[in-house]
Amino acid sequence: MNKKLALVLPGGGACGRWQIGVLKYLYDLGVFPRISLVCGTSVGGLNTLLVGKYLHDFEKAVDMWTRIKTNKDVFLGMLQMNTFFDMWGMFWQLKKTNKGKSLLDPAPLYNLIDLEFKEMMLKDLRVPIMITTTNMSEGEKKVFSTAEHPAFKCADLAKATSAIPLAFPGHEMAIGEMTDLHSDGGIIRNVPVCYAIEAGADRIILIGTSPDKYPRKVIKNEALAVALRLPDVIMHANEEASWDAKEDYEKLHALAPDKYQKIKFLDIYPETETGSALDFSNVEQFAAGYEYAKDTLPKEVLQAFLS
Repeated sequence: MNKKLALVLPGGGACGRWQIGVLKYLYDLGVFPRISLVCGTSVGGLNTLLVGKYLHDFEKAVDMWTRIKTNKDVFLGMLQMNTFFDMWGMFWQLKKTNKGKSLLDPAPLYNLIDLEFKEMMLKDLRVPIMITTTNMSEGEKKVFSTAEHPAFKCADLAKATSAIPLAFPGHEMAIGEMTDLHSDGGIIRNVPVCYAIEAGADRIILIGTSPDKYPRKVIKNEALAVALRLPDVIMHANEEASWDAKEDYEKLHALAPDKYQKIKFLDIYPETETGSALDFSNVEQFAAGYEYAKDTLPKEVLQAFLS
């Protein structure tokens, strides 16, 4: 029977740089030609599109991340409320500069996305993909796939799935006769492993962006501190919920192995936090992800998993 390998790429904001480091290692070891499907959300959705575009020359995906060196390469605006002037600046930023849509202006990120994908559609990618967003108009998750939305623009999907709640504005997208506001897919489904299972993958590599055990952190009882912590909390909660799908499937396989094929899972997580979801200045995380994968996943381990 043919093996069907799926990559699952969760969200994590700026921590997606660590994820790209791991992906580059897998690319260097020749794993990419075996990929049958990539499922992602939030920054993992953006990385999913990069895998789909650069399946055979992934160095160019790394080049896009290399152009991101500071927060100003991704968003405009400040994130601090230490003084009265900071608070006034945040209020002015929200109400006047960003027209009440979000705390930050993602114009630099949008420029990167438009430059990268231009008019490219999902059907133009070199491997099938599935990406989630949160349809804020309906209050439900939305799954976009190459199979069901071949003419959907990659740039629109990248902007929608990576719209960190509150920090970035949602992105309006027309689907059929309806135009709805879509936001970060990680709000509802940050680890879309269930879609890889439903698509029939029998090998699933999940590349997380945060530790399996989330470290405790002291958070001030302030609106901005809570808002900054919110993406991390949402991502971690959804990661735990999403792995229930994996455990449920393994139980079904144990009860009815003839009906449910065995799936091999390979989880790649950092041992420690890779940084804040909104700190894009930590450029060392690419090398950290690459070296971590190199140290923990030698070629023979990957070959055994893929066999």
